[in-house]
Amino acid sequence: MEEKISMTRSNGRVTTPVGSETKTKQSMAEACDVNAIIRRFKSTGSMEHVREAAGVYGDFANVDEYHHALNRVRRAEEHFEGLSARVREKCGNDPAELVDLYTDPDRYEDLVELGLLPPVTNSPVTTDPEPEPAAEPDPES
Repeated sequence: MEEKISMTRSNGRVTTPVGSETKTKQSMAEACDVNAIIRRFKSTGSMEHVREAAGVYGDFANVDEYHHALNRVRRAEEHFEGLSARVREKCGNDPAELVDLYTDPDRYEDLVELGLLPPVTNSPVTTDPEPEPAAEPDPES
């Protein structure tokens, strides 16, 4: 004989006490009530949320350029995340700050300190002496 398994709960409805305060804004109840929205539409003939958030029209033929730019930004963020925690902290965890760090000549020492650029050696610059002009062959010999 098969045993029948009941899928209903025998203990009733499960509730969770939340106290007297709720995070739901009751001031928005009228604006969210579908019956009130339909009632306003019947009287005015327009939907307020559609009027407030008007459509955007334009030429979007160059979407590939946007996609390409977005992929470059994502790759830059991935490379930034691959840097040491010390470097990311110095940049405030912001890749744009790293770009600013590289483009500001006054912050060169910071880049050296972080190990992102090699230090400049202060060895004296030597120039090769100018080579002496080659002696022209003696036409008499």
